[in-house]
Amino acid sequence: MTMLEMGLIEPDELLRHYQNGKRDFGRLNLSEAVLIHLDLTGINLQGCGLVWSNASGTCLRGADLSLSNCTKVKLIQADLRDANLSGANLSGADLSWANLSGANLSGADLSEATLNAPILEGCNLSRVNLRGANLRSINLQGADLSGADLTGCNLKEANLSQASMTRVLLSEANLSGVNLTEANLTRACMTRVTLVRADLRGIILNAAGNIRRETISGATLNNAVFVGACFQGADLAGANLSQANFSGACLEGANLVGANLTQVNLTGADLSGADLTKADLGRATLVGVDLSGARMPDGSIRT
Repeated sequence: MTMLEMGLIEPDELLRHYQNGKRDFGRLNLSEAVLIHLDLTGINLQGCGLVWSNASGTCLRGADLSLSNCTKVKLIQADLRDANLSGANLSGADLSWANLSGANLSGADLSEATLNAPILEGCNLSRVNLRGANLRSINLQGADLSGADLTGCNLKEANLSQASMTRVLLSEANLSGVNLTEANLTRACMTRVTLVRADLRGIILNAAGNIRRETISGATLNNAVFVGACFQGADLAGANLSQANFSGACLEGANLVGANLTQVNLTGADLSGADLTKADLGRATLVGVDLSGARMPDGSIRT
């Protein structure tokens, strides 16, 4: 029985087979293998063990790495365009400057991965685990992050415009200065997020939960959709909320001091105990709004 038939292979033997036209190397043990600066376009490494391997600078375009164990693998500057990494374990991997354009990372584990300036254009990140990852200034415009776990992520100044983020977990994430224009965060969980100076124009946050006591000071949220969302105790002081839709939303005890609420839709919203001092409610829709105990723009308390 050959080493290949036993599920074991040395890097030079793999390369020899590959150069002879073989592409299927699924379920092999390649742990600690050195595969630097090779051309392995279209290779099938599905279910392989690549723990502590080094494939930096290697072309893996269109490769199948689904369900593989890539713990601590080095993929620095690797070409992973259109690769299939769905369900792969990439925890602790180094993907710095890797090109992942069009790659499928759905359900992959990227916890504690190093992600210095990777290219993720058109990447499928649905259900990906990115807990605690540092994604500062990353460009994820239009990315599919639905169901992803971004708990504790640093997304400061990241570009998430037009991203699909339904049911995403964002608890304790830093979203300061983030661009979330026209992103869809329906049913997102945003406990203790920081949204200072964030751009949320046109964002969709329908039925989002646990957006409580958040820091959203100075954020731009005009034209956003927050139907049924919970902003209980949120700090929205000075925020631009013009033309936003807060119908049915909970803003109980929210700080709206000096907020721009012109033409905002607050139909059926709960603003009990909210502070609206110096807020601009010009042409706002207030049908069925609960303002009991709220401090109004003129400083009076609504009974």
